[in-house]
Amino acid sequence: MNTNRGVRRGYRCAVKALLGASIMALGLAVPGGEKSAFAQSVIDKAGVEDPQNWPQYHRTYTAWRYSPLDQINKDNIKKLKVAWIHQPGDITHGIQATPIVIDGVLYYISAYNRVHAVNAATGAAIWNYKPKLDPISNEVFYIAASRGVTVGRGKVFIGTLDGRMIALDQKTGKESWSTQVVEMRKCFGCLFSSPPQLAGSVLFGGTTGGDQPQRGKIYAVNADTGERLWTFDTIRDDPSSWPGDTGDVGGGGAWMPGTYDPETDTIYIGTSNAAPDFFGEGRKGDNLYTASLLALDAKTGKLKWHRQEIPHDVWDYDAAYEALLVRRDDKDLIVHLNKSGFVFVMEKNTGALHNVWPLSETYNFVKTIDAKTGELIGRNEPKIDESTVMCPYLLGVRSRIMAPTIRRRVSGTPTPWKCVKRSSRPSRNRRNSRRSPRSILAWRI
Repeated sequence: MNTNRGVRRGYRCAVKALLGASIMALGLAVPGGEKSAFAQSVIDKAGVEDPQNWPQYHRTYTAWRYSPLDQINKDNIKKLKVAWIHQPGDITHGIQATPIVIDGVLYYISAYNRVHAVNAATGAAIWNYKPKLDPISNEVFYIAASRGVTVGRGKVFIGTLDGRMIALDQKTGKESWSTQVVEMRKCFGCLFSSPPQLAGSVLFGGTTGGDQPQRGKIYAVNADTGERLWTFDTIRDDPSSWPGDTGDVGGGGAWMPGTYDPETDTIYIGTSNAAPDFFGEGRKGDNLYTASLLALDAKTGKLKWHRQEIPHDVWDYDAAYEALLVRRDDKDLIVHLNKSGFVFVMEKNTGALHNVWPLSETYNFVKTIDAKTGELIGRNEPKIDESTVMCPYLLGVRSRIMAPTIRRRVSGTPTPWKCVKRSSRPSRNRRNSRRSPRSILAWRI
């Protein structure tokens, strides 16, 4: 079996089904998914387990976003027909989330943190939940953005636009607990646009804000009670890294979902760019732990190791994306694609660098990145009051989803490899794209 082709095929089908003109759920009675023949190690087995469900954001803790189901394939995909449509109501910013599917129930979130549970076979509504948001949520430029839910321990979990983590009863949608994690009047824009993730009984997640004057943090609460457990500061308390008080407005929010490795009780989560964007004169230093992949102890939040991919980031090249767990040559590795288009491969348990290589063919922010040390060679930084063409564009080489081709490469949903003219000045906030799906569709053959 060609496993690379199999992963790519499964990923392409998932993208077509979930992220096209509208988010699509496959309303199919699948009699049983075949598991790939290459599944040998613990990581490989985890990547293809539980084929009938999509139980978490990346489907499995390996973050492959790969389904081993094969009922839909390149030969019959042209026969797909609409089976049902579910309209969420408010469509501001569209639907940005991957639906969670467990035992025939599809859970998803739409604008302003409204949560829906529907029958995956028929599209019939089971329950919906609409939180009462603090009016301050209307003042941020991430308004309405909701990127998913987490389901587990009998609950559906969300992070909200007014800085809370909320748990709902999985069967009824009734609120179980609500915890105010961030005081947004003291930390403007410190909201949760992505769903917090489960690490056993720990629920963890980071706030948005790499582009805003704030101090990024990652928070954890007890998933059963909502009690606060720990907070990790993504801005290192080190004057050589952040001179003066520049770290207080240094950004570094962990705005995308992290992943949890139950084998080592480790959370892997990436952080965003340093602030202000494109203007590093006032924050000379490496600006740890921005643009970094972090390995945290799930129970305590203590840092096990870090890998900063873009020291002193002046290009807005986040490292916020998922950490793919793979096994190659008897080594457990993490494959991590940075927004810059370079792929960092590192030892899972130590963060030691294994390799670095460019996915993008169009880049000029550096001449290259040293594959052994990770050093950025030949930095091409924006200059004050001087327009410079920078590649890739600030939206990066990829968007929000990446999937591995298990043996050699990483494939994803790359943003077109554009360049942009850039000069070094404190930047204004960017507006979110509104080109998102507006309803949930299910398809049948």
